[in-house]
Amino acid sequence: MPESKPAPSSRHEGSPCPSCGAPNAHRSHRKGVTEHLLAVVGARIRRCHACNARFARLFNSAVYIDDAHRALLRAAILLLMLVGLALVVIVMLWFMKKQAAIGPSDCLLFPPRSFRV
Repeated sequence: MPESKPAPSSRHEGSPCPSCGAPNAHRSHRKGVTEHLLAVVGARIRRCHACNARFARLFNSAVYIDDAHRALLRAAILLLMLVGLALVVIVMLWFMKKQAAIGPSDCLLFPPRSFRV
């Protein structure tokens, strides 16, 4: 007598929760920028009905939404700092080029007087 094989899991079935291990974590609607960005890279957003944890399934691994949000926030802060640094360097280079174009005798505050007697 052939053994019955379990039905292949569909993508609509619940996946186990990484937090509590409950088998009833189901698909959830995306909320916020972090979850939309995770969905763009192929993650499926899930929520556990037992412990109410939100996570994303990405390549058979679980990513907690709070951890992804913190990482995205840190990346955004780092990007803003790098853009600010680039702007400071650009302004410094612009001032150095402007100073070199003026010449050393043009930047004197009080030009020397000619002595006529």
